[in-house]
Amino acid sequence: MFPTYHPSLNQLWSHLLLEELCRWGVSHCCLAPGSRSTPLVMAATQIPRLQLHHHFDERGLGFLALGLAKASNTAVAVITTSGSAVANLYPALIEAHHSGVRLIIISADRPPHLHDCGANQSIRQTGLFADYPRARIELDPPSQSIASKALLTLVDQGMADIQTAAGGVLHINCMFDEPLYPQNPPIDFSDYLRELDDWRNHKHPLNRVSEATALDLPQADDWQTFINTPGLIVAGALSDQTSAQAVLTLGAKLGWPV
Repeated sequence: MFPTYHPSLNQLWSHLLLEELCRWGVSHCCLAPGSRSTPLVMAATQIPRLQLHHHFDERGLGFLALGLAKASNTAVAVITTSGSAVANLYPALIEAHHSGVRLIIISADRPPHLHDCGANQSIRQTGLFADYPRARIELDPPSQSIASKALLTLVDQGMADIQTAAGGVLHINCMFDEPLYPQNPPIDFSDYLRELDDWRNHKHPLNRVSEATALDLPQADDWQTFINTPGLIVAGALSDQTSAQAVLTLGAKLGWPV
């Protein structure tokens, strides 16, 4: 069951965000050192289903995540601290965009009152990656005035956008104010999490995406129409041999070149 006691609201939001990503099938998380991202990193260490990968340089970290995503054919999360650290992910993010690889960039950011005031490691991270992410989530600093269900719903919407065949990048920008480090004793957030009682007791995302069924496939009459007309199958990059063979088999049955 998802716990109700957390060191801070920052920590709780980070745990909720990463837990929901795990429920979408994320099992790899790539980390680089930093201070502003402490709540995210500490939450990641509390989730046994996440396999953590460390790299001292964010540019290398991005390509490590890209390789993991390609090899596993799953979405891979990347956590960075604020400032120029985030910008170092740009080359890998562009590669992911053009190749349809699913990456989830989770960038820690300073709160609005620490922007444009000369604060260290503060840049404008909103819209930093232009149109290269397929989906973007800009989170305000954690607040109990924002429902926990709203947070999970934003994550679900972003994941649904990159779970399509086109893949792509989801950028989640998280603004964290102090405290970044654990406080003692832990705080009981039972009241804030009460609307998630059902979610806390199972392992599925809050908002599920319906899966295709046999009823969604073309029926016999539809296939007969295809067979009796000339056509051409155009296939892009396929991630496995089984999919490639299925396309070739379909081409042979229809009498169409691939």
